[in-house]
Amino acid sequence: MLYLSIYPEDHLIEKDSLIWKWIAEGFVQEEEDKTLFEIGERYFIELINKSMIQPKDEGGSIFYCHIHDMVLDLIRNLTAEGNFVKIFEEPHELHRLSSERTTVRRIAMHESWNHGKNNDLDVGRTHLRSFNAINCTISMMPSLLSFQSYFEVKVTGGLYLKHIGKLRQLRYLGMMRTRLAELPVEIGDLVHLQTLDFRYIDLKELPSTICKLSKLVRLRLIGETKPVC
Repeated sequence: MLYLSIYPEDHLIEKDSLIWKWIAEGFVQEEEDKTLFEIGERYFIELINKSMIQPKDEGGSIFYCHIHDMVLDLIRNLTAEGNFVKIFEEPHELHRLSSERTTVRRIAMHESWNHGKNNDLDVGRTHLRSFNAINCTISMMPSLLSFQSYFEVKVTGGLYLKHIGKLRQLRYLGMMRTRLAELPVEIGDLVHLQTLDFRYIDLKELPSTICKLSKLVRLRLIGETKPVC
């Protein structure tokens, strides 16, 4: 439940992507004769039944959900107390966190925060497990080389992928509506990658090294990107 705090108010959350993020973070526990995704779907339904999330019904199927504002406020308060995630919605929050040298496990950046020209992110990054940016520009993205412990990267708007091969523990890599001319061949070094989610980006072709990703279970391509395996 606390993980839902990474999303902005009134954000439309895709069910499948949320479940795969839970899996990447290790929140979904294995059960006999069940896939991790099936177990994650059960978690999702439980949140609906407890009125923690509001499903969006499309022809009898649920593909998206919302979080009620009051529930989101409650979750945000709980995550702040436990240092579960740091959410940047205002520029002064980033500068204060950098000066305090706080150890942060998860970071979420939202569009309303994105007013500056350059990032100034320096927050004990070797402890970072996940980084989410929603509708943020490339200029606001920290250098990927600075983050050695990523388990998940989900970016809407732009991501600089130099040194992506250094993130050996990466389990989820997602990009949406991003201008990306080329994916580095080092993508094949991400031996733990489970989900590769590329939607509506300018990438024409995936490198052949993607065939080395033995743990990849979900490859999502929407647009003109061509698979190679």
